[in-house]
Amino acid sequence: MKDNYFSTGEFAKLCNVNKKTLFHYDEIGLFKPEIVKENGYRYYSIYQLEIFDMIYTLRDLGVPLKEIKSFMDKRNPNSVVELFEYKTNEIENEIKLLRRKQEIMSNKMKLIKQHNLEIIGYSYEEVLLDLVSVQEMNDYIIKVSIQIK
Repeated sequence: MKDNYFSTGEFAKLCNVNKKTLFHYDEIGLFKPEIVKENGYRYYSIYQLEIFDMIYTLRDLGVPLKEIKSFMDKRNPNSVVELFEYKTNEIENEIKLLRRKQEIMSNKMKLIKQHNLEIIGYSYEEVLLDLVSVQEMNDYIIKVSIQIK
């Protein structure tokens, strides 16, 4: 075929996906080849790369295929920007939560290391009580953080 069109295999390779993905997307009406020959061969236009990239990005963001189809059917520049702003916000909140968890684990490691060095003179129960109270405080901080979201 001409330079502007790719077979299913070529297009799949360009998009770094399995051919079955393209067949499935066609089946559910999400992403159809631009040309389907009488012999059943499917061809995708070079211009469809951008559309597929949008679908792939949304899929990578965890958006279900049904929602992607609905979005793609009604998309316009404003809706794309709105969705990406919303998803960016979600990602930023996830990063904040992960950083909090990382900080909590780091603090626990410091406490454990500190108690290992200071264990002389402390009973095992006293060390555990200290760690449990720190754990309760960390759990409370996470709970409050999630509620603030």
